[in-house]
Amino acid sequence: MRPVSESRPHDPYRRRRAAAAASREETRRRLLESADVLFRERGYHQTSVSAIAEHAGFSLQTLYLAWQGGKPALLRAAANAAVTATGLPIEPDIWRHGLVAELAKESGTDPDARATLRALSRMYVRVAHRAAPYWRMLRHAATTDETVAADWKMITGERRRTMRAVIESAAVPGWRPELTTDDIVDTMWALTSPETYDLLTVSRDLSPDEYEAWLARTLQHALCTEAG
Repeated sequence: MRPVSESRPHDPYRRRRAAAAASREETRRRLLESADVLFRERGYHQTSVSAIAEHAGFSLQTLYLAWQGGKPALLRAAANAAVTATGLPIEPDIWRHGLVAELAKESGTDPDARATLRALSRMYVRVAHRAAPYWRMLRHAATTDETVAADWKMITGERRRTMRAVIESAAVPGWRPELTTDDIVDTMWALTSPETYDLLTVSRDLSPDEYEAWLARTLQHALCTEAG
C-alpha cells in the first residue's frame, strides 16, 4: 500500500504575498539608500523627506507608508545600517551575537584579556569609521529634536549593553582581579564613546591606526594585570 503523502494545502495567494513583501522590502531599501546619500551630503536638518522620496523615485505617501516615523526613523535606520554594515537595520541582539562571534575569531586561538582588547580595538575602529558621521548627526539633531534625542539616548544605552555582551563572552585570563564586570564595561563604554573618538580623530587628527593603538594601549593599562 502506497503511503499517503502529506502536502501543504494549496494557497493561490502565497506567491502574491511573497512578491508583495519583497516589493515592500525593496522600497524600504531604496528609500534608506537615498536617505543615506542625502544625509551624508546635506546633513540631517538640511534633508527633507520630500527630497528623500524624490531621490528614491517614490511619492511622499509611499515614504511614510514604508517608513512610519518619517525622517527620524530613517536617520535611526541609516545609523543602524552604518554600524552593522548592512543594507537595512538589524535587531541589536542579532548584531551583538555576530560581534561576539567575530571577537572570538579575531582574538586568536588562546586569547587573554590583552589579546581580546587588541581585537576589540580593531573591530571598534572599523565600526567607528563607518558610523561616525551618523553619530555626529544624531548628537547634533538631538539638541533640537525630541524624537532624535530619545533615539540617541537609546543608542547610547545599546552601546553599553553591547559592551556587556562582549565582556561576558570573553571568559579569558588577565583582567585585573579587583575590577567587577560593571567596572570593565563602564571603562570600555567611556573609552569607545563617539565623543572620545571625535576628540582624538578630529580634534587631535589621529589616523585610524594611531587611534586603534591608543585605544588598545589605554584599555589594557586600565583593565589588565601586568602579566596580561
